[in-house]
Amino acid sequence: MSERDQTEDQENLQTAQPPQPSAAATDAGPTPDDPPKTIKPSRRSVILMVLVALIGVLAILYAWQLWPFSSRVAVTENAYVRGQITVLAPQVNGYVTEVLVQDFEQVAQGQPLVRIDDRQYRQLVEQRQAELAARRFDLENLEQTLASNQATLASRRAELSAAEAELQRALADEKRVNELAERGSVSIRERDQIR
Repeated sequence: MSERDQTEDQENLQTAQPPQPSAAATDAGPTPDDPPKTIKPSRRSVILMVLVALIGVLAILYAWQLWPFSSRVAVTENAYVRGQITVLAPQVNGYVTEVLVQDFEQVAQGQPLVRIDDRQYRQLVEQRQAELAARRFDLENLEQTLASNQATLASRRAELSAAEAELQRALADEKRVNELAERGSVSIRERDQIR
């Protein structure tokens, strides 16, 4: 305490004290009629004590993580979660381009959860469609070739039939000429020309 505070305290004591009794009474000790001596704390010491108490309260609140130091997120070191583990797997492989649900959102069976990049699958479909179109074109060409070959075959068969008919006529003519030559109706020279 500073000298000023001490002098203030002494003045306060002097003003609060009743008139002094004789020296003999003072030496004998305090009498029951004397009021007790009180020391009035200075303003600075009161502020200092309040600050120390406030810091102590804040330290306790912080240590116990109470308001205003409490977390808005529940934290535990030994929590047990009850639930079912469900394995999620897409029907096709690929990169996820979009997630269609939010965290902790309830979903129904069959509901799409993510969108997978489908560019490679679209390319594959387009490639297969092009291959299918090429095979159809080949099939049409083969059908046209088959029709052409069938027409050629029919033409060749007709030519064969005509040749067979010509052969039969020639054989019949030869037979008839031979018969006529034996009877003498046709000369041998005419018979040789017909052969």
